[in-house]
Amino acid sequence: MNIKRNDPCPRGSGKKHKECRATDEIIATAPPAAATPPRNLAPEKLAACMQLAIKAHQEGNLLRAEAIYRQALAYNPANADALHLLGVIAFQVNRLTEAESLIRRAIQISPGSWQFHESLGKVLLIAGSRTEAINSYYSALRLNPQSASAYNDLSVALLDEGKLAEAEAMARRATNQAPNNPNAHYNLGNVLNAQMRFAEAVEAYKAAIRLDPNYAKAYNNLGNALESLGRYEEAAQSYRNAIRALPDYIEARNNLGNALASTGRLDEAAACYQEAVEHLAAGSAAGRCDGGQSDSRSAVESASAPIDMDEQQGLLRAATHMNLALALLAQGDFSGGLSHYEWRWKLNGISPPSFAQPRWDGRPLHERALLLYEEQGFGDTIHFIRYAGLIKDRFGGSGCRIIVRCRRPIKRLLSSCRYIDQLVLPDEPLPDFDFHAPLMSLPLIMGTTVETIPAPVPYLSVEPALAARWRERLPGNRPDLRVGICWQGNPQHKRDRERSFNLSATSLLAEVEGVQLVSLQWGAGCEQLDECPPALREKIAVVEEYNRRDCDFMDMAALLVNLDLVIGPDTAIIHLAGALDLPVWAALAFSADWRWLLNREDSPWYPSMQLFRQAEPGNWSRVFARMRDQLKGMINSDSAHRSSADN
Repeated sequence: MNIKRNDPCPRGSGKKHKECRATDEIIATAPPAAATPPRNLAPEKLAACMQLAIKAHQEGNLLRAEAIYRQALAYNPANADALHLLGVIAFQVNRLTEAESLIRRAIQISPGSWQFHESLGKVLLIAGSRTEAINSYYSALRLNPQSASAYNDLSVALLDEGKLAEAEAMARRATNQAPNNPNAHYNLGNVLNAQMRFAEAVEAYKAAIRLDPNYAKAYNNLGNALESLGRYEEAAQSYRNAIRALPDYIEARNNLGNALASTGRLDEAAACYQEAVEHLAAGSAAGRCDGGQSDSRSAVESASAPIDMDEQQGLLRAATHMNLALALLAQGDFSGGLSHYEWRWKLNGISPPSFAQPRWDGRPLHERALLLYEEQGFGDTIHFIRYAGLIKDRFGGSGCRIIVRCRRPIKRLLSSCRYIDQLVLPDEPLPDFDFHAPLMSLPLIMGTTVETIPAPVPYLSVEPALAARWRERLPGNRPDLRVGICWQGNPQHKRDRERSFNLSATSLLAEVEGVQLVSLQWGAGCEQLDECPPALREKIAVVEEYNRRDCDFMDMAALLVNLDLVIGPDTAIIHLAGALDLPVWAALAFSADWRWLLNREDSPWYPSMQLFRQAEPGNWSRVFARMRDQLKGMINSDSAHRSSADN
């Protein structure tokens, strides 16, 4: 750190100030001020006093520096430099309210000091007052239009405010004013990344790294941009460089694991996540690191409120455990992965419902009522409601009751599950119950392994009369094979871009003579029917009533049972087909969800399901070529069987 008397707040040096203590300790060690401070101290002595304070500040001795600044103020309460630098120390030790007050007092005395306005902007930005921070940076720039640091920090504030065009303009001003400042290029990369201009972001991060080859955060964010471009091997190397520069960089270890997982190297990914867990267990502060470079965001990390830092560390810890869970589960290590999977509750503000009754831990349920509840998507509900059957098999003879709280669109379908005693909607009063459990914790509670996955299919069913009504809505001419297709899941799902495919990818299926495609697409994605080539569109039957607002999952099930085969990505529809024990082909992304395991074409969860996996990320053509060839084989086999029967 190199503090000068008019410098703005430092943007984070990465230095750990061991001398920092509580406010009362700092004040207690300060030289006592006179009851009536002398106002006529010789200027040269006051200057010498300030130089001593600045020297201590530069050396990281904040206790001594603060004491001397306070003594200088005792001599002259209108010493703007002392007020400003005392505010800088308050900022560094996270006394943000005090820092703001001191720097504002300095500005009142010396409103023409651009450094003071810039420092105030930093304090306000970290305190969460972004609009005021932006105004302070603009004040600094009006006084000094050449301040690269002000442009740089202003770009960060504007980015946080979501004003991307302005943020980019300020970031480019910063790189123009200070082309040799790696922070400026790094922040420009962040702005470009936020605009999904990943190729440009890559070049900005590389510029930062050329200027500082040990810039860990630039390596990390470069990896993020490369991953967004599908350049996973390059991304992995960038994350390794970040770890080399900063071995305790937990986020980079997590990201390296993610990049390796995206290329199918789950054993290596699991090792990365395990190392990250061990670093966190050892108390590493890696989540707080500034990555070896003093960019504007480092101030947030080095001086943000302790509770915020605890939250950041908590999210980092949860993400690390969850990544490890997913890697282990995908490899079939349920005993290791399911316990880590419980960390999902710590992510993204998700919290389980609060009940007075205890959470169920697998204890006997003799004449007890157990409440099960949804927590994620409809597909997850369909998938894990099977455990109601396992619980009934284990404890049903002792008079246990199973109550399920679910959303309205799936309630009628779940009413067909014979293991459920009562269904209740989220806005309805709960009946009496003794224990509760989230559906996706049931594999852990029940001690599930790959070998003991419960698959009591079909565990959902459709009333024959309802199935008949939906059969009448299908096209009249019965083809050899009636194949239902869907192509897009919920676009809000964080991995929907990976798991979903464009309708046009199914054109290979439409080539097969004797196959009629039936759209099963619900909501988002239906617009692709109007956008696909006419030759494909005329091969796809659309049941108009299917997309009515009042249709639910039971209606979907009633349509599915009238088809010969269901094809789709990893969405609720393929779970529903599997739960109904219908023939279903799942088109899986290269880095598929954990429940589909690795290197399998079957699923122990759904005996009637066949898995078609991408051979490389993003390539669906080989998946549908295999499906086309298999459909042709089915048609030929059926034709041969009918011909033999006729003879």
